[in-house]
Amino acid sequence: MNKLLVLLALVFFPAWGQSATMKKNLSDAIKDNSVKMEAVNFAGQYNGKTTKLIITNNTKSVLQITVNLGIILNPSDSSYQPMVLTGEEFIAVLPKAKGEIDVQTFCGNAPRHCPAKDLSYSFSHVGNENMIKVLRFIKTNSFFDYVGQSAV
Repeated sequence: MNKLLVLLALVFFPAWGQSATMKKNLSDAIKDNSVKMEAVNFAGQYNGKTTKLIITNNTKSVLQITVNLGIILNPSDSSYQPMVLTGEEFIAVLPKAKGEIDVQTFCGNAPRHCPAKDLSYSFSHVGNENMIKVLRFIKTNSFFDYVGQSAV
């Protein structure tokens, strides 16, 4: 009987219980506090899909987040290199929930140490226009190796 009532309610009130979906890029969502982001280099490597982003949705809406090109993450220990995200990954996060996604990264400051396994990172800023152009070229041509790393 309860199932029938729920089914009838969904048929006659389809928006009942649904949240609006908002699309945002990650840097804007962090800046306006729509999300909280944590990042961990789970592999201890500087190149590849080595970093996990844990994104907490602070809103009452479903968020469709695009990881924008050129986000720069600062390490919790400044003797390590910042990480540069190649971006354009997508993740949907339910209201007041957490989502996780592994992202492609490159190191961003050669004189510093390579990332340590389980080193945490935080959002710093988005790189400049030239950095974004280089990252777009890397993605278009699949230079996710030493060639791409050298360009970054």
